[in-house]
Amino acid sequence: MVTIIWGHHALPIYWELLPKLGSSSFREQKRVLGPVLALLKPYPVVVIGDREFHSAQLADWLRVRGVNVVFRQKKSAFVATSCQPGKSLKTQGFKSGESHFFKNVTLQKFAPIHGFNLGVYWQKIHRGKKVKKPWYLLTTLDNPKLVKQL
Repeated sequence: MVTIIWGHHALPIYWELLPKLGSSSFREQKRVLGPVLALLKPYPVVVIGDREFHSAQLADWLRVRGVNVVFRQKKSAFVATSCQPGKSLKTQGFKSGESHFFKNVTLQKFAPIHGFNLGVYWQKIHRGKKVKKPWYLLTTLDNPKLVKQL
């Protein structure tokens, strides 16, 4: 499903029912996003994806088309920064209450994709409850505050 965020509301504008359970493929994701991107071509667009729409391949496909992305990554995602060799996000030692923004990271162990940024945000408390895990946000945007707001 593709939605447009308007104020505090997410308005569905396009979707496709798949004949299977589980995650959609890169091909299926392109098929859903294609018509919407064509419709919104005159406007600046940021595609925000949860862990269903998290692939570096999809992010790269969108970037080539001039579309910005903010994709939540799984903790098992393999990332290399200029400071650290590649390893999964869960093993990089982030702690509760920390925020980090890494520029020009490399994703994936095999067929690596370069040139994205990665925001790591781990709130201590959210809505009165202790937050157990950080959010890992892969993005084409350069502004860490904007990435966190989205």
